[in-house]
Amino acid sequence: MTPAAALNRNASGSSARRRQTPAGPIAPPWVTVPPAAYGGTESVVDNLARGLREAGHDVVLFTVGSSSSPVERRSLFADPATPWGAAIPEAAHVLAAYESLGDVDIIHDHTELGPLVAGRSQVTRVPIVCTAHGRFTDLTRPVYAEIARTAAIVAISADQAARAGVPISAVIHHGIDTAAYLPGDGTGGYVAFVGRMSADKGVDRAVRIARKAGWPLRLVTKMRGTPPRSRTSRSTCGTCSTSRPWSYPWPSGSRCCATPPRSSTPSAGTSRSVS
Repeated sequence: MTPAAALNRNASGSSARRRQTPAGPIAPPWVTVPPAAYGGTESVVDNLARGLREAGHDVVLFTVGSSSSPVERRSLFADPATPWGAAIPEAAHVLAAYESLGDVDIIHDHTELGPLVAGRSQVTRVPIVCTAHGRFTDLTRPVYAEIARTAAIVAISADQAARAGVPISAVIHHGIDTAAYLPGDGTGGYVAFVGRMSADKGVDRAVRIARKAGWPLRLVTKMRGTPPRSRTSRSTCGTCSTSRPWSYPWPSGSRCCATPPRSSTPSAGTSRSVS
């Protein structure tokens, strides 16, 4: 079965032999599923696992042991691997994942290393779908070109697919849990920003938008990296700060959500009124 055929079979939700199709999503080893705080990919994986289960499919999620997504879970690491982004922990995680998920009908990998290793090592004969959560760049295109030899690559937006430069099997937008993200009346009187504290996400642009509008800015973000980078991020933001833990309801009270990135990102947005 080709990767594209496997993707179509998975999308249909059944095969000719049985109604349920066991799916094996693989999450990165750095954050629990669902995330305790900020974790974009991990939130997507959790929503997908829950949605597949509610649709009547069997789901076996490979993640870290401290994850709490309400599906069958398997893991190598008891807790999120450290240090973040290290090659050896990630390689050990994805190898264990592919060896463990030999009993599913399709593997949905949300890492970049996993499908690359699986294709090279032929560790599994299970069809693989790989979602590309980041931008395609000159550095990542050769990696995804190799992945495309043995896996179906899914883009998360039409813009991302158009800029890919590698074979894309489908465009599937991230779903959201509409029971958690409730629409609001926009009467809070503030601008909301949700994203990483990094220059490419345009948090400084959100600051300028809020200042020009004369509205306060609330942001939910994460800062990762060396202390100098964190200090730079704080000074860029100036007076912007938050003392509250992440809470779903408050963005619904914003007059607009400002997510003005500096470069094209797969799920980029612009200021959008919710009032």
